[in-house]
Amino acid sequence: MMIKYMLATVICFFAVAYPSQLYSQKGPWEKGMVITSDGDTLAGSLMENSDLKLAGEVTFYPGNDTASPSVYTPAELKKFAFSYGRTFERFSSSSFIPADSVESAFFAKKILTGRIDLFVLRTTGDMTDIILRNNSTGKMVHLKQPQKTKVENEKGEQVEIKDRKYMGLLTVIKTDSTQPVILTPEDLRYSLKEIKNNILQYNQRFQHKYPTREYRERKLISYEVSGGMNLIPWGEGYDIKSFRVSGYRNRTNIEKNRNLTLIQGLTFNYHSEKDSSTIYRNRTYKYNTIFFNLIPVGVKLQTRPSSVTGYAYLGIGVGMVIDATETYNEDVLSSTGKDLIPLPLAVIGLGAKIKAGPVGILAEVVPAYNGIFFNLGLNFLEHFKQ
Repeated sequence: MMIKYMLATVICFFAVAYPSQLYSQKGPWEKGMVITSDGDTLAGSLMENSDLKLAGEVTFYPGNDTASPSVYTPAELKKFAFSYGRTFERFSSSSFIPADSVESAFFAKKILTGRIDLFVLRTTGDMTDIILRNNSTGKMVHLKQPQKTKVENEKGEQVEIKDRKYMGLLTVIKTDSTQPVILTPEDLRYSLKEIKNNILQYNQRFQHKYPTREYRERKLISYEVSGGMNLIPWGEGYDIKSFRVSGYRNRTNIEKNRNLTLIQGLTFNYHSEKDSSTIYRNRTYKYNTIFFNLIPVGVKLQTRPSSVTGYAYLGIGVGMVIDATETYNEDVLSSTGKDLIPLPLAVIGLGAKIKAGPVGILAEVVPAYNGIFFNLGLNFLEHFKQ
C-alpha cells in the first residue's frame, strides 16, 4: 500500500505542477537595462527567461516603488541587456540580404562581437537561427536551419537532400568592395559551434580595428547526494538489509532550456538477504549483492525551477555487480561463492525538490534491481559557470 500511495502522490504532483510551471512566465530578476525605440536608456531589473521566450518580449522593472513592471516587445525596444553580459538586439526581417518573405521583428542574443557580430535566435524545439551583421559594410544575413527536400535522381529514385543556402550567405557577409574574400572549399555543417568558430577565425584578421569578444552562455551547476531504503516487503523467514546511495553533478543551460538538465553520477546499491525459512532443514543461505554504477551521461526533465520543482531522470552507464553467497549447515559455514559481473546499467527516478535557502531537499522514488527505493537527499553548491 505504501508503494502505491507514494507513486500516486508523485504522479499527481507532476500532473498538476508540470504543465503550469512549464509555461509560467515567472522567473528571477536580474539587474539590467533597456534602450527604447526613441533611444532612451532605462536602468532597472529584467526578468530572466529562456532565449526562446526573450525573442518575443522582455519584462522590465525600473526599481522604484511607484512603478510597476512593463512588458516590452521588439516594436518598443532597440536593445536590452543583463548586467552579467547577456545582450539582445532587435532585428527586422526586411533588413536582411535577401529580405525574408514575411516581415517580422524579434530580439536575438549576441554571442560574438567583432568585424562580424553573431546573434542566435532560438526557435521551437532544438532549432537555432543565426544572424550575422558586418559592422564594416552594414550587411546583415539570416541563416536558417537547412530544409530537407526529396528529389528524383538520374535512376528515378527519390533521394533526400539538404539546401546549403547558409554557405552562400556566409560568402555574402564576408565580402565587400574594399576587402574581397576568397573562400576555400570546406564542408561546413550547419551548427552554431562550427559557424561560430568560422566567424571567429575571420574576425581575428581584423582584431586591431574590431576587437573580438565572445559571450559564453551561463550554465547552472549543482551537486546532490541521496540515500534511501527499499520499500518492497519480503516474506516471513527472510532477514533483509537493503539500502541505496547516489551522488550526481547537474548542469543546466538555463538560457537555452530551463527544463532540461544533463547529469553525471555514481550509485551504490547494497542488498543482504538471509534465508532462514524452514524449507531447508538446518541449512541457511546468505546472499550479499553490491551494485556499482558509473553514469557518464544522463538527462533530467524538470518543471520550471521554483519553491517546489518536480523532476524525472534517466541515466545510462556501466556497472559492476558483485554477488557473494554463503551456505551454513547448523550455523557452520560450509561453502562460499563470488561472482563479478560487468554489464551496462540504467537508472531512473521520479521526485521533487523543495527549495530551502541555499540548498534543496530531495524526495524521490527510484526503481532498482532489487526493489523500489524511497530516497531523501540534498541539492547543494548551486552556482553559475560562464
